[in-house]
Amino acid sequence: MRNKLFRWLLAIWVTTLLAACGGGDDGDSPPVATKAKTTVLVYMVASNLIGNAQHTLRGLYEARVSKDVNVILQIGGANEDGLLDDELDLRELRRYRLVPDPDNQGKTWDLEPLPQAQQPAQASMSEPGTLRDFLKWGAEAFPADQFVVSMWDHGGGPIGGFGSDYALGGGKGMSVNEVRNALRDSGVHFELIGFDACLMSSLEVASMLAPYGNYLVASEDVTTGWNWTSLMNFLADQPSASGDQIGKNIVQHYDGPVGPVTGGFSAYAVTDLTRVGPVVKAMEQIAQRLQAGLQRDGLVTWLAIAAARREAQEFQTNIFSQFDLVDVRSWVGELAQQGLVDAPTLASFDAAYRDAVVSVDGRTDDVTGLMIYFPRYSTDITSLLDRYAAVDFSPTYQALVGAYADFAQSGQMPQIAVGPTQIVADAASAEVQALNGAPLYDEAFAALVEDGVAVSMQTASAAGTALRLADASVWPMVTGQLVTVLPGEDSSLLVIPVQVPKESDPTEYEDGMLWATRTADGRVVIRWFVSASAAAGTPAAAIALTPGTPYFPTQLDLASGELVPAATPITVPATGEWTVDTGRVTGAQYSVYMAAADLKGRLQASNVGAALP
Repeated sequence: MRNKLFRWLLAIWVTTLLAACGGGDDGDSPPVATKAKTTVLVYMVASNLIGNAQHTLRGLYEARVSKDVNVILQIGGANEDGLLDDELDLRELRRYRLVPDPDNQGKTWDLEPLPQAQQPAQASMSEPGTLRDFLKWGAEAFPADQFVVSMWDHGGGPIGGFGSDYALGGGKGMSVNEVRNALRDSGVHFELIGFDACLMSSLEVASMLAPYGNYLVASEDVTTGWNWTSLMNFLADQPSASGDQIGKNIVQHYDGPVGPVTGGFSAYAVTDLTRVGPVVKAMEQIAQRLQAGLQRDGLVTWLAIAAARREAQEFQTNIFSQFDLVDVRSWVGELAQQGLVDAPTLASFDAAYRDAVVSVDGRTDDVTGLMIYFPRYSTDITSLLDRYAAVDFSPTYQALVGAYADFAQSGQMPQIAVGPTQIVADAASAEVQALNGAPLYDEAFAALVEDGVAVSMQTASAAGTALRLADASVWPMVTGQLVTVLPGEDSSLLVIPVQVPKESDPTEYEDGMLWATRTADGRVVIRWFVSASAAAGTPAAAIALTPGTPYFPTQLDLASGELVPAATPITVPATGEWTVDTGRVTGAQYSVYMAAADLKGRLQASNVGAALP
């Protein structure tokens, strides 16, 4: 934000003077601006995304001015580091508008606080009433032919919801039910509902918000933010553009603070909300077939569903992160491959889906626009299943989720153990053994253990019941410290589980992931921190790395199964990025344990490890 402190204070002084002279507004009926073609309402919950907020505002400042477009912002909810450019306290709930910048001859925008009479009372931005009041007030005070809303902050999909107000809300978010209620109660029908947030392009979200808008633009994956300069320039040229056209601009020009996004950070789509209903109905038909199969064939159907779920494109899903979100079309296609969905049903679903999803970024064929919750690693996480059951989505589909999870917790499920680990000619190996039923498992891992704690983990190869790690002495490291490295959602992405001290209590930790991408020269460079724990119902966000920030690698206590932070953090270097390397580990204090994730996602490790030489 440019240094406009003098004009800011002057505006406040004039407002106060007018109020004292009887010229101020009483706050009940806000003064109405000239009708525009489009009013954009930005609900910016700054939370712990101060750098991202600054990037968004600067993107707005660089855009071209249009008299036909209103841009109104409500900003607040930041953590204790919420002061931006020594002027804008992001902890305080305030309303602003974009105005032509006189320092640039009115060609670009500047941010101006609205008069005090139009400012809200201090309240948490995680409360649906705060969002409702902003939308209702904004539409009345800044009328237009059409309205666009952008909800800006963390996002956590159908279970995690939206937003985390750290200033007045204690870090609490807003559930999707509450977001729906806020839009409903505002009385505003939106041409475009947008989430400048992670993980919000889901069938549940689209279905619940469909009555209150024409189009939805959101991301299936973690996101670093819209290209606001491109968006506002587009609206300056086409102020009456339809919601699908505006959304397509966001999809096509999306990039991150450091340039075009690669390595998994791009899964935006535009959905026609008027056509979501048939998709839900088609999904319900599939859900009924699957549930009937579970009742009829039990384990056979469960295993086929699990295989389809495992092969489909998923988001934020691994043994350390149980968001358990899966691309809808990718999963339905895999269900068809398993023989669980017949050709006519698949064709009917595809027709409805093509009508609803009008634009997708095309990152890969398996990223098709909308995702949905279906458990892979969370079949026995009762708190997560209960949160999903409370989402106001299709009871038919939720019944399938419940039946699938119930079967996973029954005595009919295969149970496995992993035999002793051996090291022969540098390679570690072990055999998966059946305790109940067939020796079936999901993924293979190797763990490096010191004093009963897995200080590093990596994927291993599997052939039938045999687990193998080619070189038992080579382990992933960051700046010489052991870390766990897991594969991400595509071949270019790797994730490192870490923990960070909580804002509210630094003695407690919250889960997250460092995201690393493979570069053209073969390096693996850590670029982002992705916050959140789905099991806690916390929304996610991709946060740019800040030099000097410590992250504690996540370690696994094998005896208790608890995740614990390493004693020593890895710290972001001055360059803002650092690489994942490998190093050789020796010494009898370290043992290698082969492990496998069972079909419920629980890690089963060798009963006996093999000491390193």
